[in-house]
Amino acid sequence: MYHRPTVLLSAAVCTAAFLVGCSRQEPKAVLLGSWKIRQDSVAERTSGSGGVFGSAGGSKSTADFYKNITADFRPDQTFTLTMGVPMEGTWALTDNKVTLTIVSVGGQMVPSGPGTTPQTMQGELDTLRTRFDIAMPGVKANSTLGFEKVKK
Repeated sequence: MYHRPTVLLSAAVCTAAFLVGCSRQEPKAVLLGSWKIRQDSVAERTSGSGGVFGSAGGSKSTADFYKNITADFRPDQTFTLTMGVPMEGTWALTDNKVTLTIVSVGGQMVPSGPGTTPQTMQGELDTLRTRFDIAMPGVKANSTLGFEKVKK
């Protein structure tokens, strides 16, 4: 004879395990496509405490700048990150770690080769919540931008 609470608990556990298993996606499949900056990331940088590029002061132009930051990741492992001007480059993914290597900014090639330092950014992809955060090198301490996938 089955005990009703045991059967219900077992069914709930199996359903939860099934849903968690089905909701996980391969990191590359999650990364591909269009992204925009998350609103919490915009608010954090325009609250008057200073943004990535200096004190934001909450001005409309600064808020508009942050709201228009986008990223597009293509299957050929190239990307465009637009922050006022487009930055083009290549991306690599190891587990959930994203590395962006910038090749050009505003159509101008970034110096590369012997004696130069590659212009890279590191980030982490959250496949469960479909978002990623990327650190901006060489700027203020609060320099991580948060992105969310653009819904189709």
